[in-house]
Amino acid sequence: MLAAGLRVIRADLRSRPLYTALTGLVVAFALGALVVTLHGRATLDEPYDRLFRATDGAHVTAISQSRDDLARIAALPGVADFEGPRPLVRVPVRSGGEGDTLGLIGLARGHSSVERPLILAGRAGRAPGELVLQREFAREHGITVGDTLAAGVGTTRRDLRVVGIGAAAGSTDGGWGDPADVLGLATAEQPLHFGVGVRLTDPGASKAFALRAARTAPDGSVRTLEWRAQRKERSDDSRRLLTILQTTTVLALLAAAFTLATAIGGRVLAQRRQIGLLRAIGLTPSGVTGLLVAHYLVLAALAAPFGLAGGAFVAERLSASAADALGAPAHPPPSAALLLLALLVALALVAAATALPAWRAGRMPVQAALALGRGATSARASRVALLARRLRLPVVVGVGAKDAFAQRGRTILTVSSLGLAAALVATAMGFEATMDRLATDPALRAQPYDMRVESSLPAAEVDRLLARRGEVTAVARVREIVMTGRGGTEIHARVLDGPLKAFPYAIRDGRAARAPGEATLGRGALEALNARIGDEVALRVAGQPVSLRVVGRHVEPDDDGRGAVTSLSSLPAGTARLDDPYWGVRVSPGADPILTAAALARDGRGRLDVERPVESLEREAADMRPVVYGTVALLIVIAALNLLTTLGLAIRERERDYAVLASVGATPRQVRAVVIAGGAALALPAAVLGLPLGAWIFMLVIGATDPADGPDIRTLPAWWWYPLAIVAAVALTAAISALASRAATRIRPAPALRAE
Repeated sequence: MLAAGLRVIRADLRSRPLYTALTGLVVAFALGALVVTLHGRATLDEPYDRLFRATDGAHVTAISQSRDDLARIAALPGVADFEGPRPLVRVPVRSGGEGDTLGLIGLARGHSSVERPLILAGRAGRAPGELVLQREFAREHGITVGDTLAAGVGTTRRDLRVVGIGAAAGSTDGGWGDPADVLGLATAEQPLHFGVGVRLTDPGASKAFALRAARTAPDGSVRTLEWRAQRKERSDDSRRLLTILQTTTVLALLAAAFTLATAIGGRVLAQRRQIGLLRAIGLTPSGVTGLLVAHYLVLAALAAPFGLAGGAFVAERLSASAADALGAPAHPPPSAALLLLALLVALALVAAATALPAWRAGRMPVQAALALGRGATSARASRVALLARRLRLPVVVGVGAKDAFAQRGRTILTVSSLGLAAALVATAMGFEATMDRLATDPALRAQPYDMRVESSLPAAEVDRLLARRGEVTAVARVREIVMTGRGGTEIHARVLDGPLKAFPYAIRDGRAARAPGEATLGRGALEALNARIGDEVALRVAGQPVSLRVVGRHVEPDDDGRGAVTSLSSLPAGTARLDDPYWGVRVSPGADPILTAAALARDGRGRLDVERPVESLEREAADMRPVVYGTVALLIVIAALNLLTTLGLAIRERERDYAVLASVGATPRQVRAVVIAGGAALALPAAVLGLPLGAWIFMLVIGATDPADGPDIRTLPAWWWYPLAIVAAVALTAAISALASRAATRIRPAPALRAE
């Protein structure tokens, strides 16, 4: 019996190669998406973790101008190992005519036990005058091994030759040089700092240790960096991409299940006589059910290698891209165990999708199956046809819609699959609308200025250069100061030394801060401090208490929304020493920020680093678009295959009906119009239902991936985009239906009607 069943399955697969290929493609696409998602979940934080392990990263890094402060921190309980103090200086550098500022770390020759760079190209430094450059900085400026950077100005200027390109878990925009070079580059304008990297016996206690370390200097002169916060910051983009992939994979698996259920349901309806014959020769209901389920399991097994190979390729590329962005060692491709798990999940999905229609087919009485032959017809007039007649639509539209909606279960499954594709299109529309909104309003990213300027020049010199530009309308020095609340809660404040009114942050509740002693908080800060608008919050900064009145809530995208905006005059004297400022710059409405940024960089002779907020947004959008639109394309392909399967089954079931149309004079064009009208009739309700569903999914996903600012920045497109999307969906479906209509036009009346 087993051999006979396998022969039946093989004969069925070979008799309908196109149908077999379409169904196999659906399984392959869904399986590939599942592999990508499972691999993404397994490797989400892996790039950072691998880099951290490869470099013996520091759990806590402390920075101060005092070596004594750092020595006390290195002697605190819980320290397993430490490296430093290392000299640090931020200096202007020039290479090939381009200028920028570089954070340079003095790295002693020999093996470093904590936070050493991973050499990605070239070699480590061995002598003064040699430099290992962080890869992100090198790529941004087109610097390669062998190039020379002119560092510093005046009497401290020296040439550093790039001998290596490297990466470290705690460094993003700097380089590593000989300690003698770092000490020699320090000036009053580029003051010298020191840093110590600490590894702890309990890495989970790093946050508490960082707070203790910061408190060793009552004046707040010690700054700390904690590894888990850095890990989260550098993995946020990967987490967003994973959420998108997970959502898409769920939708793809649902769409694949709908397609398989449609296919097997159509097979049951179209081949009831074959099922009746199988029952007549002694096959039990459970045997018929098992045979039908086995048919699709065999088909899934045949398609699985293609899905596994494609998914492994995409997963490895995404993982390599995430590792490459950090300079981390590459992650191995998906393991055999992960591929096996994905295959088992896919086979279980296939079995679940086909079990119910197969069970119903197995319970069909033998007499009914043999009597019905190719399918049943209804004595009642089609409601869809009656509606088309009342609307006075062309006859071909009524006939096509009637055929498409003839089988209720199949119609529901097909409309559901098309609706999921429409939903994902709506999420892509929401993504673009949100990106457009962020690009036109930088305040939504807590950057309410046209340009951000950083420099190693004296602050007064930067002020003078900015004042010379007539198109500059407002300037504020901005410092990012960490304040602490009850229980050691950290609040990352954006402290402005300049006109607050000229830099309107995006206020969602209350109003903006206008006077000393006032502040706005992000959503996360309000929750962490258990505060409401109008409350006075007690904080500490630079070892001194400060009380701020909360007058509003602003959109805060960083640090989980635990941010504040206030003026420098609201904080104790000496706060300005805690952080080097950058300058927020606004220009007049008619000015071109790009030209102004170029002019400022030129005026600063390479010592001004000018960046527009929109540039980082454009990079982020460029990284996410391939994933967003790739997943949209995946769902559209699966939906298209489902539609082709549905229309192909409808044509096969109604072969005699199409033969009758041809025999009474219907032209091939009219026959094609019937099939196309049926496809469009399925697409219309799918688009009408799927687009609102997609808008809801988009709002939900953005709120989940960015709980701090997502609810404030998520944006849907203008209402008139949705009617346009419905028209586009119907047009695309009509084009796909035109492919299926070829089978209807090839039907010859005489052979098809011979049995009548």
